[in-house]
Amino acid sequence: MILSGYNKFIFSIFSENKEYLILSVYVVRVGGKFISFLKIHYTKTNPSGKLLPSYVFNTRLSVIDNSDWDIVFSMGKIIFKEDEVKIEFSSNLVMIYLNYTWEQKGINPKGELGKDISENDIIQWNSFDFRSYVKGHFITPYSTTEFKNAIGNIDLVKARKIPVMLKGLLWNRLHFEDLDLAFSFIFNTDNKPDSKLYLLHNKNITEFSDLDYH
Repeated sequence: MILSGYNKFIFSIFSENKEYLILSVYVVRVGGKFISFLKIHYTKTNPSGKLLPSYVFNTRLSVIDNSDWDIVFSMGKIIFKEDEVKIEFSSNLVMIYLNYTWEQKGINPKGELGKDISENDIIQWNSFDFRSYVKGHFITPYSTTEFKNAIGNIDLVKARKIPVMLKGLLWNRLHFEDLDLAFSFIFNTDNKPDSKLYLLHNKNITEFSDLDYH
């Protein structure tokens, strides 16, 4: 089972024609039930490279089932497989059909995203960075966007419960020409960061950990 007490999924897509789609799915256990929210942020650039106004959509979801690796919501689902991740959401205002796939052997989202929280950690960042290619459609009443082989990232920030003891979290990305960077610093009450950094350059991924933050 991939869900913990507190979960935040981030599905990011960056296409070659400068279109950006970020899906945030929050799932929090309150008592014996899950409360869930979906946030969508989509933007693109005009021919001169200027960012156009963004499309933003927020809604509350109900978790119908999460007995295995498939999470079924009232308006859609997230399906984890060995060689792909499928995301489907549909309402009268937005429809999303996305398929994340990858080429690296021996790497799969179950192993990367499904890692259990370390015993001494309050919160944990599991990431499937720079390894995914996305195909699918994003449809609103105003436009239809098709992704063919866009770069995709999948992140999951999770904790056993709502992280009230968390002192701080720095988490960001950089995408620029042939360089991609993702990092996180998670600070506990002892001010000792659990850190991780991924660097993609010339199609090679380098991972760093135990970084100092100043």
